[in-house]
Parts: sequence; C-alpha cells; structure tokens
Amino acid sequence: MYSKRHQQIPQSVSQAEFEVLTHGWRDLKWLIEFLRELGLGKFMEEPIAMIGDNRNARDWAMEDVMADGNRHFEHRYFTIRERVDLGEVKMHWISGKDNPADIMTKAVDKATIDRLLPYLSGDKEIPLPDGLKIWFGPYGNAEYRANRA
Repeated sequence: MYSKRHQQIPQSVSQAEFEVLTHGWRDLKWLIEFLRELGLGKFMEEPIAMIGDNRNARDWAMEDVMADGNRHFEHRYFTIRERVDLGEVKMHWISGKDNPADIMTKAVDKATIDRLLPYLSGDKEIPLPDGLKIWFGPYGNAEYRANRA
C-alpha cells in the first residue's frame, strides 16, 4: 500500500475516506490473488475485513444511498460498494482513539503515539471491532478467532 494524491479534490473528510476504500480494494485484490497463487487460498475464504473510523464512508460503502453528501462523487469510487454487495469485502468501524493508522496519516500527540504504537510494532494485538473474526498465528498453524476484548 502507498499514499497518493486524489485525482479530484474531496469536498469532505468522509468523501476522502470513501475514495480511499476503493483505492485500498484495488491493492487488496492484487494481494488476495497473490496469496491464492502461493497456495494460501484457505485464508481468503471469508470476506476481506476493511476497518475504518469514518462512519459515513463505511455506510456509503454498505448501503445503496445517494444523498447530498455523496451524490457528487465520481462513479468509479462506488466500486467498493459493488465489492461489499458481492460479499468480497465486509466493512467494520473502529473508534478513532483505537485506530493505529492515525499515527501514519495525521499529526498526533505523544500520548496518542504511546497508546497506538504497540499495535504497529506487534507488541499488542490491534483491537478488533465486535463480530470480526480473523486469522492469527503462523500460516502453518493459524487459528481463526474473534476479538479478545
């Protein structure tokens, strides 16, 4: 994954986050196919979890709603909605205070860095949203489990 400029200027944070979901899906699709080619397809049987802290972006990806907030979006960004409808992606919300991506995407204070850095360094498991189950452990002996909150 990498960062890049949007091809259009988002009119809101929610629009930017929604557009990023489609960009992220493109990169994830490549990774999914690569893992299948490596013989790791069993790890790709469930919908891919996409976790974010913007409820509007999540809702626009999950629901067939056109409103003042999203009717001006370029249609190509609705690819993520198609992927959700096909069952390839499942959207999850996480509180912004628990989102380790914030360290890399915005200016945060030292207390936030101290709280979130252990998730990125592997010293602590990332808090999973309720109902999310993912694979943990080495690929040869991975276990499928739910969050441990």
